Amino acid sequence: MKMNLYLAGCAVAAALYALPILAHAQTPAAGNDAKPTTTAPCNGPCMGGPGAPGGGRMGGHHGMKQDCSQSPNPDYCKSRQEAWKKAAEACKDTRGPDRRQCMQNNMPAPDCSKSPNPERCNAMTQAREACKDKAGPDRRQCVQSKLPPPDCSKSPNPERCTAAQKAREACKDKAIGPDRRQCMRDQFSRK
Repeated sequence: MKMNLYLAGCAVAAALYALPILAHAQTPAAGNDAKPTTTAPCNGPCMGGPGAPGGGRMGGHHGMKQDCSQSPNPDYCKSRQEAWKKAAEACKDTRGPDRRQCMQNNMPAPDCSKSPNPERCNAMTQAREACKDKAGPDRRQCVQSKLPPPDCSKSPNPERCTAAQKAREACKDKAIGPDRRQCMRDQFSRK
């Protein structure tokens, strides 16, 4: 008797587990309402694996397939998507860090007139242009060294901004990476 209840319980559990999978496999295909598809459950892109938009390692286009009608600023969204497509076309023969640098170099500069802090935006654009030939941590360090210090009087938390600025100044000789992060942590813990 106990064995029969155990088997019945296992059968119910297996059926409940398989039900969503079967329902997914029997849904109509997009654009074809007449006949449901009978494909096997998806373990790849539809499950967020490699190749899925924004999913998995190196997978997807990180939001470039976004529906711009859902965006708070559809015009800006469309212009960024078009710029991304042009940059992707220009960089289609590159891979890895070279592609990343190529994409950064081929994306248009932001419209600083619409920025909440136009001075900082212009300085960032000039720093990016000056450091265009560098990649990775060297590029980040170059951009940071070219930027003027932030105006802490306009910050929502001026004390924290000032402390961060002092920490950056104390750690400016460290390369970006674990040593610099440790230096910054040490500076903040000395309060």
